[in-house]
Amino acid sequence: MAMNQEDRVVVLVSDDDPTGSQTVRNIPLVFDADEDLILDNLAASDCCFVLTNSRSLPREDAYAINARLGRLAALAHGEAALVVVSRGDSTLRGHVRAETEALMAGLQEEGFVGHSPRIFCPAYIEAGRVTVDDIHYCVIDGQRVPVSQTSFAKDAAFGYRNSHLPSFLQEVGATTTPPTSVSLLDVRVGGADHVAHLIREAGSGWLVVNAETNRDIDIVAQAIRVVANNQNMVPIARCGPSLVRALANQDVQTALTEDELTATFIHQKAHGYGLVVVGSHVPMSTRQLDHLIHYEQPTHIEVSIGRVLGDTSGRYQAEVISAVAEALATSLTVLSTERRLVDDGSDGLALVRKVSDFLSAVTRAVQHRIRPAWVIGKGGITSHDIARYGLGIRSAMVVGQLFDGQVTLIAPLRSNDDGARVPYTIFAGNVGVDSSLSDAVRRLTAAQNRASSVAEEDVA
Repeated sequence: MAMNQEDRVVVLVSDDDPTGSQTVRNIPLVFDADEDLILDNLAASDCCFVLTNSRSLPREDAYAINARLGRLAALAHGEAALVVVSRGDSTLRGHVRAETEALMAGLQEEGFVGHSPRIFCPAYIEAGRVTVDDIHYCVIDGQRVPVSQTSFAKDAAFGYRNSHLPSFLQEVGATTTPPTSVSLLDVRVGGADHVAHLIREAGSGWLVVNAETNRDIDIVAQAIRVVANNQNMVPIARCGPSLVRALANQDVQTALTEDELTATFIHQKAHGYGLVVVGSHVPMSTRQLDHLIHYEQPTHIEVSIGRVLGDTSGRYQAEVISAVAEALATSLTVLSTERRLVDDGSDGLALVRKVSDFLSAVTRAVQHRIRPAWVIGKGGITSHDIARYGLGIRSAMVVGQLFDGQVTLIAPLRSNDDGARVPYTIFAGNVGVDSSLSDAVRRLTAAQNRASSVAEEDVA
């Protein structure tokens, strides 16, 4: 899927949590909206993820940060064709309307006067999220289930009723008129030229994209790049991870090999074992946590939500910090929130923020006492906050994935403290099978052990 030099397209990804990078390699992630850092990375790589964590924010805050990124995108557009991506959840949760409108407003505030067709393509092929006949599905136990019939549609902050994507966009207020539908026939028979025509015809309206294979995704991405090379258009794609991979002109990625994983751990100077931090409460995360505890028998420290909410003195936090640090010296350690849901009287996002802040503070204090061999952050909001605030990571490079198209390992580049040198794995709450978290732990532990053996041989 190589492009000609004259077809160069810069892709700026506003990612509402860190899990959008599960389908790419060797692409930079920026954990704060530093203008110079973002533009420098775009100039060097043609694609850059800005991890806003906006899914955890109130709508007004999500709008503000995306408007700023829209203004930065307009600056990048001065030198190259541009696609702006609002990377969101493949199960439809998030600030769909606010973030896409903010990106468009930011472009216009910085002087862009052309059209920004908005392309809705939530498909995540690698995780079994596909769209057929405008209905979006999750593959669960081998069966396609409309997303409105899954637990994701009952999300406390972003619940919805419609699996039919045109109706979903109207439900969340993104549009008052039915959007253009790009069918599988349009993609497979009409090809990229026909899809590009449909995108141009939409002006600044919405298009719903059907896709059930990576080949479909590649054709749609080619069409978007063709449209982007018209200087009067900056497409805005609200999408899952699969389209980002294709827009970044990368082939479908397979899992990192043993040698590639081992290379990540060479020269690491860890003093402790691995640390797994689980904040996500979706059923898949709970099953994976149960599997890990049963089969790997780590030291498990469960955080009481009630005690977090009532910990005005910081005594409970200090207690958990000491327990985790002590455990890391002798064993694989799991820090997780209790599985029962707690109603503190606030909206769901406010409670999530309080708990995530607590987990980040614990991780930050622990890694100063004893550096873990590696860290896994499980859950979208959790994985962002552990990286940014727990380990102090400002920017990182995607090394690759632990499984085909899922679960990203990153190598920190810039940080606020030494903890960012710890190899870090971003593990979404809603991907994989029951054994996936255990499998990830085994892969990382084996790689770290192999790296230690190589280091011992070099010394000898």
